[in-house]
Amino acid sequence: MLTFPVPYKKLSGAYGSLLSESTRLEHMVLDIRRYIEMLNSEPELRILLLEDLIKSALAALRAETHYVEVKVDLDLDPRCAFVELQIIQGQDSASP
Repeated sequence: MLTFPVPYKKLSGAYGSLLSESTRLEHMVLDIRRYIEMLNSEPELRILLLEDLIKSALAALRAETHYVEVKVDLDLDPRCAFVELQIIQGQDSASP
């Protein structure tokens, strides 16, 4: 049986695919771990400003996606200024 060496480009592509897939799976495992921790923790309810939560979510979204230039105008009904939110241990109070 004849065997031929695998071309370098195919190997580097395969290694790159394995590395990116490994990273993706690692993030999935961390997400599952956070979800399990959330299910096992006692709920803690807090009343927070809706505007602060939206601003925090936008800041996190900008950090993850690098969309710094997107402008968001908030026009919230003053009657809905506060929301009751379940806080998960390990997150700060302004995180959704």
